[in-house]
Amino acid sequence: MAGTLSSLGIGSSGALNAETIEKLKANDVTLQIDPIKAKIENFSQKNQAYDLLNSLLSTMSGSTGSIGSDLLYLNINTSVTGSAASVNASSGVSPQSFSLEVVDLATKEIQQSDQFASETALVASADGTINLSVGSESFDIDITTGTSLEDLAQKINDQAGSAVKAQVLNVAEGDYRLVMTSVETGLDQDITVTDAGAILSQNITQATAIQEGSDAHFKYNGIDFTRSSNLIDDIITGVEITLEDAGTSNVTIEQNIDGIVEEMQSFVTAYNTLFKELNDSLTSDVENNSVGIFNGDNTLKNLAREINKILFSTDSNNDSLAGFFSNVNSSGLSQTAFNLNESGTLTFNENVFREKYNEDPSAAEAFLKYSTNEDGTQLDGLFARLDNFLDDQIGFDGSFTKFGDNLNTQITNLEDEAIRAQELIDSRYDTMFLRFAAYDRIIGSLERQFSALSLQIEAAINAKN
Repeated sequence: MAGTLSSLGIGSSGALNAETIEKLKANDVTLQIDPIKAKIENFSQKNQAYDLLNSLLSTMSGSTGSIGSDLLYLNINTSVTGSAASVNASSGVSPQSFSLEVVDLATKEIQQSDQFASETALVASADGTINLSVGSESFDIDITTGTSLEDLAQKINDQAGSAVKAQVLNVAEGDYRLVMTSVETGLDQDITVTDAGAILSQNITQATAIQEGSDAHFKYNGIDFTRSSNLIDDIITGVEITLEDAGTSNVTIEQNIDGIVEEMQSFVTAYNTLFKELNDSLTSDVENNSVGIFNGDNTLKNLAREINKILFSTDSNNDSLAGFFSNVNSSGLSQTAFNLNESGTLTFNENVFREKYNEDPSAAEAFLKYSTNEDGTQLDGLFARLDNFLDDQIGFDGSFTKFGDNLNTQITNLEDEAIRAQELIDSRYDTMFLRFAAYDRIIGSLERQFSALSLQIEAAINAKN
């Protein structure tokens, strides 16, 4: 407030001064601004509580989205007994068991030359071109009189390395040999060197096979199979079988429900955390003189009610599937796998869930995520329905999202209201100050005039005496 106001009143009694005006202004602030600030604080606390609830709903939505969709149910475990084979199954492969009896493994073609005195021994009598064929592939390799044994191995690797590998082995003192090995296994991997110009040493052209390429021979569930490779991926879609050794292996591919159980446990934790916050914010404790921040709020009451309605109410689409759980109550949710106690805490019995799930995985999945009618209509299961509801609540235009937006809007409106009220008070008391300051000057002038007049009167009286 600009300027000063020492006092205002008849006889300079100080009936009104700047301090008094400030007290009057402070009183108006207390009566008009403080209630608005209290409302802002209340809505700010509600906004913080809302943010927490929204986060907890998002966490629960993560679990319901996982349990209510396909991906979680595609994980599998593969077990193999015996050392005849190893098996790798991709996610989504149907549970099954089969036996493998490996009679013969597929082998590579391996040829070796006759001996050379050293790795630098020359292999050609003239310049020219030889042809190297491996199965259906053919390669032309240029040779000169200066080509050594190790040079020839390098040329083969450089030009035909996709089909055959060559190396020089020192098998004994003064005994070096060129060894050529087909890259692939199978009966059709013959290695042939054609020397039309007769330029190569006979030690090369008369190479001998130390291992002939052969196909794998095995039995799958007793049925004979042959393949050119020990890696078999064309019997069961999504399953790779690697033949390891002659013998028998038994293979079991089964659904891995560990991930499902883990997500169920996460859901139960998310549910209990959310509902504790909901209950704390909606209820009052008279003994401890505490009131929930959203006490009596119908939006949150309806939210809690709808979540429990989905979890614990009978749904006609899933009545036939509810028998998957033992001791199913009228809600369609097992009281042995899941149980809501008197305190409102949801519990999960892992052992019961595993037992009942394994009894009929298809029915379990239908109950939890969705099933399909004969006409192709999809019927949402328990967690698919709950996930859809949560999406409708916390999505971009969801009901709970709008609830939070409304809190922010009310805070903004109250802040604007506080600013306007403060401006009115400031304006009112600035005007009051200026008016009273003017009055103070007028009164002061009148008092000075009166004082001078009093002196004159007193002087006149004294003169008569």
